[in-house]
Amino acid sequence: SQGIYIVDITRQNQPRVIKNIQALADHIELHDGVIYAAERTELVSYDLRTGEKLESISVGIHRIESLAIDRLCVYTISEQGLLQAIDVSAGSMVKRGSLQMPFSGDLLIARGIAYVSRQRNGLGGFATADVSVLDDLRLISDADVPNIVGKDLALNGSGLAITVGNSVGDFLHVVDASDPSQSERFLNQFRMNSSPMALAIASG
Repeated sequence: SQGIYIVDITRQNQPRVIKNIQALADHIELHDGVIYAAERTELVSYDLRTGEKLESISVGIHRIESLAIDRLCVYTISEQGLLQAIDVSAGSMVKRGSLQMPFSGDLLIARGIAYVSRQRNGLGGFATADVSVLDDLRLISDADVPNIVGKDLALNGSGLAITVGNSVGDFLHVVDASDPSQSERFLNQFRMNSSPMALAIASG
């Protein structure tokens, strides 16, 4: 059934659902005891402990494709590529600046830079934007090349980006991402046994 499930995994061989929040959530992020959920065209917040709905805010007329949190700001990107900053520093959600990105996709925010990875119509790659000033979001670079897979993207913290996808085959790509104005610096690739959907990096 639909909803946001909170699962106790303290016993790894016996996970148990401790709460089910009734919500039509496509994506969720957690910050400081608050769940932020993308529900179609709205960003909705819930209290993690009680499951109570706290607030909702419309971010446009198009469905939210992805969301990310950096410091005290939630960022959303719509299916049409509208990147929206939402300030949550005062405990409530306040819309700040927005920027039309070249495309939509998975969203990652790190050190004041937004990374939007693409995988659609046989095209890959990722675009970047400067989001360090909440009221003045600025495009840094479109996807410089279309053949870097872009279903999901992660950063290792020392200048490398890892991407996965199947736009040019089932691959994991390693990219030099030390300069966000250059998104074409491919380094290496590894073929996957099946179509990868997501990835995460632990301990660098």
